[in-house]
Amino acid sequence: MLLFGGFLAWGCWTLLHFKGSARQEAMAMMERVQEIRRDPKLTPENKAMIVDQFARDGRNNAYFLIDSDERLTLAEKEVRKSQVAARDR
Repeated sequence: MLLFGGFLAWGCWTLLHFKGSARQEAMAMMERVQEIRRDPKLTPENKAMIVDQFARDGRNNAYFLIDSDERLTLAEKEVRKSQVAARDR
């Protein structure tokens, strides 16, 4: 019975500590990237290193990949994010 209680507690903890949506996570990451790029205390090398780490962390987030692609226009980004959202439904 104690074992069952442990599994029940673990299950409840897992449900309460879910990750936010991929879109919200991407928005938060992009805000942080912009903060880093504006930070006058960081050297260009440090900024590049930190932004590269964000890129590695976000490589599995389709929204982040779209938002961080500087080659895309805002309209192209919106179209692609709509496609990802439709796929995820």
